[in-house]
Amino acid sequence: MKQQIWLFRHGIAESKNNDKPDYDRALTPKGKKELESSVPNLRYLLDTQRPIFIWSSPLTRACETAEIISQALGNQKIIQKEFIATGDIGLLTAEIKKLSKESTVIVVGHEPTLSDWTEQLTGVSLPFDKGSSAAIQLKSSSESELLWFHQPESLKHLGSMDTHDSIKLRMLLQYQLRKIQSLHNAFLEAPSDVEIIHQFRVQIRHFRSLLSFLKPLLAENVYQEAKEPAKEAFKQFSRLRELDVLIDRVQTIIEEEPDLLEDSASVLTAITEAREKEKRRLVHSSNQKKIRTILINLLEWAETIDWFPLVAEIEGFTTFAKKRIKKKYQQLQKNISQLDYVEAKEIHEARKRAKTYRYVLKSFSPLLKKNYKKERKQAKKLQKLLSRITDIYENIVILNSFLSTEQDETLKKDFIALHQYETTQIQKQLLDLKQHPFNFH
Repeated sequence: MKQQIWLFRHGIAESKNNDKPDYDRALTPKGKKELESSVPNLRYLLDTQRPIFIWSSPLTRACETAEIISQALGNQKIIQKEFIATGDIGLLTAEIKKLSKESTVIVVGHEPTLSDWTEQLTGVSLPFDKGSSAAIQLKSSSESELLWFHQPESLKHLGSMDTHDSIKLRMLLQYQLRKIQSLHNAFLEAPSDVEIIHQFRVQIRHFRSLLSFLKPLLAENVYQEAKEPAKEAFKQFSRLRELDVLIDRVQTIIEEEPDLLEDSASVLTAITEAREKEKRRLVHSSNQKKIRTILINLLEWAETIDWFPLVAEIEGFTTFAKKRIKKKYQQLQKNISQLDYVEAKEIHEARKRAKTYRYVLKSFSPLLKKNYKKERKQAKKLQKLLSRITDIYENIVILNSFLSTEQDETLKKDFIALHQYETTQIQKQLLDLKQHPFNFH
């Protein structure tokens, strides 16, 4: 097991005034009441087999919050740490290193320290309202992972839901979004890593698939609040991924058809330069902020959705999910049976549906206690088969963007040759599929 740090912001405190030092400001009656209704639910998230430590800022409002936490968790000892009030992350990490690797340290502190520490440890900026909490797992001295984040309201409802399907849904969405955040941070550290970019887009598509699956439970405006930002994050990285695929494809074509291009080196240089330009756009601070804001807002969205009444209104989530899976299967089956294998765009859409179906099965299998192994394998096989056409289709689309820009005569001629070659290849693939259609059953 790896060490965990739980950061907890103190509850609602007395307002600042000249009659009382900031150090002595205490929790208000409302602040205490709200904490007493939410804090006990931390036990649903806590592994009691791990050693537990509670560290608090020495300021009164933090100490009172730590006391409520201690009582809720069986009167754990509270240790005051001055560095929590001053915000010294160096002392925080140094003190934690002295503890066992299996320990959980609950740190009760203040803003903006907790937000700053979270961002420095995980790369994720979180809005710590009073009574909010976040759990961070320390993987190494230089790498940490955000495990969960709760605003006071979601923590308050945690206990009433217990192991209800509604809490599982929230955790499923949170887990998916945290993976996306982690991959975005990895991309910023290694923006030339092709696989990281690919996985980033895969995980966003995975989240969008889950969202689409749960759409019947949500009001349209609530659904759109998550759908549109997720779509935008995916779109932001589309061109970079398409350029990576094109570079790989052109290299293969050069090996297989060495006489196709007059100046293959210049073609690769042009595509690589376009990739570098797109990479610079994505790592620019303004875009970093944009993507991080989208992901933070999506996490907040997942937190604020009260799934409990939504799930309670239906016949039971298991029944609902099985019906939805059956419907998705029937839609995909119908879509495949109606393909005429003439338009590559239709194949592209069918492959996306196969992906969505597979992602849904993968995520909801544990909740439904059914592995759907056969269905997942079949969807993956279909996805792989159709990818031969869809990858070429996307290559043609991006080659069009090069043809629409000013190029010297030889380079333009080579891009036309590539475009024609890929067009011929896609027709061959379509014909092959038409003669040997996939039997999806």
